[in-house]
Amino acid sequence: MWPQVGDAQLNAAYTTETIRMDGVLDEKAWENAVPVSDFTQKELVEGADPSEKTVVRFLYDDDNFYVGVICYDSNPEGIVHRELKLDGLLYRI
Repeated sequence: MWPQVGDAQLNAAYTTETIRMDGVLDEKAWENAVPVSDFTQKELVEGADPSEKTVVRFLYDDDNFYVGVICYDSNPEGIVHRELKLDGLLYRI
C-alpha cells in the first residue's frame, strides 16, 4: 500500500529549553533539530514530488517529545476548513 523508499531514519534533538506550544517554532532549540523535507506525494500522483514544501523537526526533553511542522502553501487563502469546533479533530482515520 505505501511506497517503500528504503529505511528512513529520523533524528530528534535533545533540549533543555522550554518549548512553548504556540504554533510558532521560534525557540533556539528548533535550529538544532535536523529538518526533514524529502517527502513524496501519496495522492494525486503517488511517489511524485509534493506540490508544496513541508518541513518537520523533532525535539525531546526529559518529559516530552515535540514535533514541529511547517507546511508551506503558495495560496493560503484557498485553504478550506470544515471543522469549526474548538479542539475538534481536523483529520479522521
